[in-house]
Amino acid sequence: MRAKIREIINSSKDTINLGELNISDEEIEEIATLIVNTKPDTKEIFLNSNLLDNEGAQTLATQFQTLKHLTILDLQSNHIDIEGAKAIYSLLKINPKLNILFRDNNIQDVEVIDHIKNSYTHSKKNM
Repeated sequence: MRAKIREIINSSKDTINLGELNISDEEIEEIATLIVNTKPDTKEIFLNSNLLDNEGAQTLATQFQTLKHLTILDLQSNHIDIEGAKAIYSLLKINPKLNILFRDNNIQDVEVIDHIKNSYTHSKKNM
């Protein structure tokens, strides 16, 4: 892991801002593991304007299931498409208060995002 990224995570309290650092899918598992293991009470994570695609989104969805205090996950301006969006929005089943910021990825139709989001928020209500 790059020293700058480790320093940002280690020095952060409730908000971790990793935006615009050209983070790739190859790096995100180690980053997510560090966050989960050392900052379990994190409230906001900004990963906007990076190089994440579906693989990175799936990794985040799996790793961040234990972050119960997370209220904002910013993934705007990455390269995530429908499969990655489904993975990320599945976090709403565990954490319905999570606000996922997702603009400017590889899905141009806002209605598609709304449909994906609603499929997870409504499935929680119906349980």
